[in-house]
Amino acid sequence: MKYLYIGLIFLAGLTTNAWATVIDFTGFYDVSNWTQTPSCGNIDITGAPTSITMTSCNNDPGNLNNTDFTIDVEKDGPIFFQWDYLTVDVDGPAFDPFGFLLNGFFTQLTDNSGPNGQSGLTTVNVIFGDNFGFRIFATDSQLGTGVTIIGNFKVPEPASLGILGLGLVGMGMGLIRRRKSI
Repeated sequence: MKYLYIGLIFLAGLTTNAWATVIDFTGFYDVSNWTQTPSCGNIDITGAPTSITMTSCNNDPGNLNNTDFTIDVEKDGPIFFQWDYLTVDVDGPAFDPFGFLLNGFFTQLTDNSGPNGQSGLTTVNVIFGDNFGFRIFATDSQLGTGVTIIGNFKVPEPASLGILGLGLVGMGMGLIRRRKSI
């Protein structure tokens, strides 16, 4: 009997802590919940929930400008996204790099030496309360922009107990009642 109770507790724990996946910019990660800091760049959310497009600043010659899109993370786990980057800056991608932010620290994903068109798949491990986001950074804010499309955004989140979990717990309770009646 003792092992049946332990098994039910373990089973209930598995069903309540199972992972589901938020796909695209939906639910908690809907674009309306993110903070946009475009300086003189642009964040286009019209492709949401499937994608967003970030464009670096190009009309503030000689100045550094960050264009950021950030959110406080809801759950621990990996964040996965795909990015496609293209720059038309005459000096190449070194002047309009793209990357992600984690608690204010920038990690560049683009390669300064080129090519002008780049892409990648990235996974970032986060914990509850982290501030996560994307940045496109204009180092000279002139001579052409960098543009990044971010899509295939996936974030795990704990699933609720749900029908399957309730059914399994109910089945276990039935076994306990049956065991007592024998």
